[in-house]
Amino acid sequence: MDQNEFKQLLSAWAAGVMREASANVPSNSGNSKDPIRKGLRARVRVSADGYSSIGFSFPYHGIALHFGVGRGYVRQGGAVVRKYSGQKTAVRIFSTIKRKPVNWLDSVIERDKDSLADLALKYYGDSAMRQVLETYDRLAISKK
Repeated sequence: MDQNEFKQLLSAWAAGVMREASANVPSNSGNSKDPIRKGLRARVRVSADGYSSIGFSFPYHGIALHFGVGRGYVRQGGAVVRKYSGQKTAVRIFSTIKRKPVNWLDSVIERDKDSLADLALKYYGDSAMRQVLETYDRLAISKK
């Protein structure tokens, strides 16, 4: 597998993750023009020296949705609490808080990480094997 083919496979993997993640984003109106869905992007980089990375970007609303915070709700000690303007500390409300964290991106990456690992194994395994074969000519076992 060459570098261009590896980049294409990584791009296809990232596109699949984005497709599933955007389906996980709840929408009150069912509108496909939701800012999180519309702003979700993936960037794949494969450098000449063999390093590769996949990055996802999305509007900051995605973080608020992921943690269940925003508009007066903050996350403190792992729980969503209400914070009123002008207060220095958050107040834990023991009534029902209607905010729930939505794991819309991490769950998809976690579920698809094995297929990503297989892609990396094929690419880096092939390059490691080529490297061994190239240096094999220089190895010599001599009997004395």
